Amino acid sequence: MNLLTPRSRKALLASAALVAGLFVAPIAPTQAAGFPTLRLVDPAPTPVNSFELTFDAKDSGWIKYYTPAMRAFFMYRNVGSTFSFTYEAKDSNGALMKNAPVYLIVNKNWSCSDGTYTTDVDTFYSGVNRPDARHIVGDWCGSEQKMFGGETSVPGTTDANGRVTFTLTNTNASADAEVAPVGKTVINTYSPGNLRYTEDPLSLGSTITASFVQHPLAADDNAENKDLLFVHLVNNSLKAEKAITTALTAAGTKQIRFRAVNLDGVPQANVAVSIVQMSGPDEASITPITGSEYGGIISTTSDASGWVTFNAVMTDKMVGDQEITAKIDDTRVSAKLTVSWIDVSPPKVTKAAVITGRAVVGATLAAAKGTWSGSPAITYSWLQCTAPGKAATAVPLGCTAIKSATKSTYKIAVGNRNKYIRSVVRGTNLAGAALTVSAATTKIK
Repeated sequence: MNLLTPRSRKALLASAALVAGLFVAPIAPTQAAGFPTLRLVDPAPTPVNSFELTFDAKDSGWIKYYTPAMRAFFMYRNVGSTFSFTYEAKDSNGALMKNAPVYLIVNKNWSCSDGTYTTDVDTFYSGVNRPDARHIVGDWCGSEQKMFGGETSVPGTTDANGRVTFTLTNTNASADAEVAPVGKTVINTYSPGNLRYTEDPLSLGSTITASFVQHPLAADDNAENKDLLFVHLVNNSLKAEKAITTALTAAGTKQIRFRAVNLDGVPQANVAVSIVQMSGPDEASITPITGSEYGGIISTTSDASGWVTFNAVMTDKMVGDQEITAKIDDTRVSAKLTVSWIDVSPPKVTKAAVITGRAVVGATLAAAKGTWSGSPAITYSWLQCTAPGKAATAVPLGCTAIKSATKSTYKIAVGNRNKYIRSVVRGTNLAGAALTVSAATTKIK
């Protein structure tokens, strides 16, 4: 029994574009009368946390191995994580089944599942290729048919509410896992260069279900309403802080950051990240703030907030765009950003700002910006001061900013009487900022 035929696999991948996460209510099951039922209630499948594949079972015909009320879902979990599934058991009359034995069937027979796990209870598995009874090994998809393909059964018992929870800890390496998906309801697609498991186009996954039978055969599956899960294990994703960042050759360095997050967008600490490729000006280089440099690859690990930080350094004045690719070590996950190197000097004042106008309440003062190098953007502000003074390159003591005065002109208010007024002109460009403070007016009358 091959749960997904080549035809159905193609239908599954082609259907990814139909996903629409508009509702979050659980997907209601249909019911085939006269059969006991095992339904997944936590996490309850919804259109925003899973992709329903029941249509594929019907269209491709493999639903014949189950009751007509079987539901199939595609779900993601992070590689190396611990996760749980809770099922609710009902008898053929729809009554909750208390204290009933139920089994989680992991790597279901003939499903070509490569997931490996540990559990908190001894499991049932007829093969010998595992460390102990609490380990679940991956299926070799036909080359080593242990219990029809690696199938392992995890025992459990329902509680007073007819529910039973099973917990799995994934033990696959990040190098085994799939790339981080675009979204939880978008099925990863693959190309020959992106495949690890050539025998399985869906890469690293496990076929999981629940059963009242320790190792259900086709006849047993045909006698239980149940939910079938295709759980696929993915890596953390890596995101650049900014897609494009600008660095100044005059400054010679630019800090760049990438962030590692899991499937739920939660930042991940201690993730190894490397700079794996650079293109652009040859004179540019990358150095880590922490970590080591070897073989032209620079590596470091993410901090408590998921960030990894590198310094992009220009060793000689050069202009151009430099594309930098970072990768989570031993995975296919990567992210890119571009450092745009330009040659701009910080702004410099060559002639101080001056103000003109009568120093009386009600009169309007005007600020001339002075002269600058570096072609900066200019902004204005105004100060009320307790003493007169000459032009300066910093705000003098005894001066406070006049609220909301941000134009090149200022109308003197009653509250300024017996004070002195100065203008402040700030110039800013990509390389930095500078300011010039005008000489003070005479005492305001």
